[in-house]
Amino acid sequence: MTGMVKNSLQKNNELIFSLLFTSLPYFSITDYHADQWLRLWLLGGTENSQSLRDKHKGRFINKQEYYELLDIVFGLSSKIMKKKSTIYVRTDKREFTFNTTLEILKKHYPKHNVQSLISR
Repeated sequence: MTGMVKNSLQKNNELIFSLLFTSLPYFSITDYHADQWLRLWLLGGTENSQSLRDKHKGRFINKQEYYELLDIVFGLSSKIMKKKSTIYVRTDKREFTFNTTLEILKKHYPKHNVQSLISR
């Protein structure tokens, strides 16, 4: 998925947005690709819910790769956002995912007011 996002953001550099609304994959929670197997099968994918070895199509268990994924996606998205924009990110409240997300957002959106709302 990162390749698709990266290519799309690089090709459309004339687009400027005022809202980014996203829900990230959580670190080490589930195999997102296997969980979506039925939808993927309907789109021409394999007939079973096998896990794939592709680092962006399985369970996000490598902390460095997870960090790099967020860094790439938010780094590229920051280039197509208006200076006064709203960034809404739904993320996990567990320490690694939450802190990584917060660090990356502050890195790529340094002039934005970052607020965290944690639901219990």
